[in-house]
Amino acid sequence: KDSYYNYRSLWHQTDNTVYLAPHWNWAGHEGENILVVIYTNGDEAELFLNGKSLGKRKKIDPDQVGTSKQIAKSIDYSVRERNTDDPYFEIVDAYRLRWMEVPYEAGEIMAVAYKDGEVIGEAVVETAGEPDYLKLTPDRQNMMADGMDLCYVTVEMMDAEGRTCPLAMDNLEFKVEGSAKMMGVANGDAMGHDVFTDNTHSLFYGKAIVVLRSIPGKSGEAVLTVSSEDGKQSELTVLFQ
Repeated sequence: KDSYYNYRSLWHQTDNTVYLAPHWNWAGHEGENILVVIYTNGDEAELFLNGKSLGKRKKIDPDQVGTSKQIAKSIDYSVRERNTDDPYFEIVDAYRLRWMEVPYEAGEIMAVAYKDGEVIGEAVVETAGEPDYLKLTPDRQNMMADGMDLCYVTVEMMDAEGRTCPLAMDNLEFKVEGSAKMMGVANGDAMGHDVFTDNTHSLFYGKAIVVLRSIPGKSGEAVLTVSSEDGKQSELTVLFQ
């Protein structure tokens, strides 16, 4: 566990080159195995669950596995239980690292990535609490009032500790006043049928993005107001000039 906290301090001196999936909100599934996947440009990684190491894994050399076409011919595509010996994993393990059986317990999972034996970064996913507020994050604060400049605003449902709530699917209402108009909103749900240009849209696993467009020749502040169905509301002000 001491090495775990040493890694936490080392990360602040390195580049974050790690992505950890999935989220870690699985209430009702305590003790059940969850597949955890790490993507990194390092060559190995170590996974921690609430400070306890679950071991290191190394990527397979991609030059030592068959081609995707060869592997596709050998895979059994029938519905069955997950088999860690499937040929499919021979190729994907060259590009990601996986822990097939991580028993769920609320808290924190952390990945520490290495390259040539040196720590190059980490990723942390924590169990989020109850939804508390909406967070609005623009890609820029200042734009041109030329009718062409766009501002992409990420909308996230957060808990009281500032963690994204990954299961939030709240319906939202959008209103824009001032020097911009709303061009559209989307949430990444490939199965969704919501109209992109309506002033209502839902979150998809905690997130959505709304696009603001400048009004030709109308400079000044634009105020975006986002409200959830249960009364949560946040405002964001950006400048078009």
